[in-house]
Amino acid sequence: MKILITGGAGYIGSLLAIDLKIRGHNVVVYDNLLYNHGNCVYSAWGGIQFYNQDLTQINDKLKGELVRAKEKIQSARRVFLIGNGGSQSVCSHLSQDFLKTAGILAYSMEGSSLITACANDFEYKNAYKEWLRLNQFDGDSGDVLIVISSSGNSRNILNAMEFAHIKNTIALTAFHESWTKTHSTDIDWSFLREFDAVVHLAAIVGATACKIDGWRAIEVNLELTKKIVDNLNEDQVLIFPNTNSSYGSVPEGICTEETPRNAISLYAQTKDDAEKYVLENHEKSVVFRLATVFGCSPRTRVDLLVNTLVYEAYFNKKIDIFDGGLRRNYVHVQDVVNTIMYAIPKKKMFGQVYNLGLDEANMTKLELATLIGKELDVPVNISEGHDPDRRDYLVSSKKLQDIGFIPHVSLQDGIKELVNFYKMLPKDSSQREQILRQHRNDYYED
Repeated sequence: MKILITGGAGYIGSLLAIDLKIRGHNVVVYDNLLYNHGNCVYSAWGGIQFYNQDLTQINDKLKGELVRAKEKIQSARRVFLIGNGGSQSVCSHLSQDFLKTAGILAYSMEGSSLITACANDFEYKNAYKEWLRLNQFDGDSGDVLIVISSSGNSRNILNAMEFAHIKNTIALTAFHESWTKTHSTDIDWSFLREFDAVVHLAAIVGATACKIDGWRAIEVNLELTKKIVDNLNEDQVLIFPNTNSSYGSVPEGICTEETPRNAISLYAQTKDDAEKYVLENHEKSVVFRLATVFGCSPRTRVDLLVNTLVYEAYFNKKIDIFDGGLRRNYVHVQDVVNTIMYAIPKKKMFGQVYNLGLDEANMTKLELATLIGKELDVPVNISEGHDPDRRDYLVSSKKLQDIGFIPHVSLQDGIKELVNFYKMLPKDSSQREQILRQHRNDYYED
């Protein structure tokens, strides 16, 4: 088979590319090398076609418009955000991020009851416009309206823009010709149709990374996914590795694929919206909701929780942990790769979502730290601190096991593997840091 891997030079993709090539597939990788990590993978990639390509390709005109939009937001008195469906969910998260991170007063139309009330009183096409009026929106005094719309043709959005006046509006859309386009026309997307299967790994990964650059997160995690889906033929297979972060906080019970999602970060929301689009618009698709990945690959990440704690235990001879009661589950990177390869030819998996994790590795952060501390014989210290990522859940992968695939690499085996990797690094911290810059995404994620 001829298989495309987007984001294929990353943590999962670099190992997947090698394993697919070993099995005789024709492998093509697209990756923008955002973290300058090409040296990690080139030497391992004999016979793999690689393109250092950013598939989002934001054009120069749009870059200028985004800079102006940023300046307008930073100087705003208040920011109002509106959108329909999944776009409104993004607006909700952005309004919280503007307030918490940048100290900008930001509002979105929260809650179905408020939307219903405005729609009943003013008609749905006028709901957002009247909400702005009731909040005394005044562009001349520095208020700014941000609208997010896939089509750019929704009447309720257009009426709100007209009320706010275009000069006070930042509009993001994919299709409407009179609005800012979020996709470059420079890419000929027909190239996708030469592949039998596409594994779409390209993403801005993690809550912290997405919070730092929310616009980029939406562009890569959601809009790029839509673009890929829209340009595939119906007979092509699409594998979409997602995150299980969208379960949010589930204090009772164990999450299955049927558990309602409760995204509590922009990262989880963009990936959740992308998953919905994949399943609704491409029949031959398979979605995996990944647990936190651990273990080694050609581009081993050292900024994921298991890998980070083993690093601290090995080099610092201790582990400091905070918010130890929060629960996560974990899966080895090789098991992720094996699952993807298992799914590509399996017709019975098409159109389905599968949790992917080690069921025996459902544990609290403190339990994980204690396990690692025992393996490396180092103390575990409970530190004061607050994890901004409030995800807290247990997850079952029984659905995947029932069709014949069971992850098999244990946490203990992964810890030993990581220790062997860290033994190869320089003992001098400055020399070690030079190497590890290519092995982290600049953001600590768990």
